[in-house]
Amino acid sequence: MTMSIKHKLTIGFLMLFIISFLLSNSFIKNLVYRNSNNIIKNEMLNIQNYSREHISKLYYSKAHDFDLFHNEGENVAMDLAISFNSDIILYDEEGLSIVEVFGENKKLVIINRDEENEILDKDVRLALNNKSSFIVKEDDDKYMVCFSYPLYIEECNQGVIRFLKDYSHINNYNKKIIKGFCIFSIVMFTLLFCFTYYIIYKFTKPIETLSKGFKEVADGNYDILVDINTGDEMEELKDDFLYMKDKLKEQTEARTLFLNNITHELKTPLTTITGYAQIIGEEDFNDRGFLKRAAKSIESESKRLHEMVLKIIDISKKEKHMDLEPFTNVDLFPLLNSICDDLEIKASKYSITMKRNFEAISVRGQENELKKLFLNIIDNSIKHGKINSITSIDGMKEENLGVVVITNDSPNIDEEVMKNIFEPFYRGSSPRHNEKGNMGLGLYISKIIVDNHNGSIDLKNLDGKTIVTIKIPLWQ
Repeated sequence: MTMSIKHKLTIGFLMLFIISFLLSNSFIKNLVYRNSNNIIKNEMLNIQNYSREHISKLYYSKAHDFDLFHNEGENVAMDLAISFNSDIILYDEEGLSIVEVFGENKKLVIINRDEENEILDKDVRLALNNKSSFIVKEDDDKYMVCFSYPLYIEECNQGVIRFLKDYSHINNYNKKIIKGFCIFSIVMFTLLFCFTYYIIYKFTKPIETLSKGFKEVADGNYDILVDINTGDEMEELKDDFLYMKDKLKEQTEARTLFLNNITHELKTPLTTITGYAQIIGEEDFNDRGFLKRAAKSIESESKRLHEMVLKIIDISKKEKHMDLEPFTNVDLFPLLNSICDDLEIKASKYSITMKRNFEAISVRGQENELKKLFLNIIDNSIKHGKINSITSIDGMKEENLGVVVITNDSPNIDEEVMKNIFEPFYRGSSPRHNEKGNMGLGLYISKIIVDNHNGSIDLKNLDGKTIVTIKIPLWQ
């Protein structure tokens, strides 16, 4: 099962927010503790400097050759503990503790080093190697900093001083900052995610609506309504979808009507042929006169049926652009002259005079197709024109177009007829509309030919005249 865009975006942004939350909290935590360590480090350096100065004064007030920690260790430790508000442990140069002062009341403990068998912490071990260092011990709610450094006076190693100072207040403050930032981050990222999800929903909802619309159209439901009012490209896409839907509906209806008309048109000659065949096939049939008429009618209807099938095939090819004839430079002057010459006899049958007024026009087209086009239109103007009238064929150039206008005197055409004039199998009410060979495909085929030539065809009926205007791009 494929994952929807909404789910992909939601999961993607959720992962992004979670990673951003973890990274930001980790960064703030490291920043806070690094800052605290710098504060503690600076304070330890100050303690080291001030305590060394303090002890040096005490040393120089005594005899310079005495063992300070062994002779004055209790006083030194108590003095440092009170001065720096810290627990103090003094070690000799061998790492054995001598004296310890601890607690709020600064309790003094003198250690019997002969009984001492202690494990030294890292800071003490480093101090015995002439390096100052501090370590942090966390125990329950305590955050103890243990700082040790070696004490040298006049290049004489007096031992190691260890300060044990409680920085729980700083640690608790750091925890509050981190906790507050964590809560703030959770709230902000939650609000941001909700807002992002709302944006994702608003973005993907029209897509889901259009997707459902496409499925409905695919199932043949062209009356589906799609309501998207976003005021952006999505609404434009909705408009394009509705336009496509309406076009598909029109094409489907036109195809259905076309098939129905084909069925009807094919049924008429087939019914005639079948009827004659049934009568001729009767056992007692011996009417030679009827047989002769039946044979003539069957032949006529068969020719009509054959012509209809050829036209339908021709329409199918044109609609699918399957005509292989190349586009060339076509001169309309000899082409129109030839057509008018061929139709002169038919025009004289209805006492119609053909008036020619066209210049040399070279267009880009398929000569045979253009001949069918103008033959259909001029033939129609004769068939549907008034008796004892004039049919005019005018040709001219307009900018980059070749324009041919066919005008004839004709009865007024109903609005309904004008609306459907280019539809297949549509025939008007003129008496000559239903003459033999007229199947209502002429104008439909003409429209297809013009469209395939990137041209236009327009038919108007004004003041008792029918005017057909055809425009084809000139040969460049």
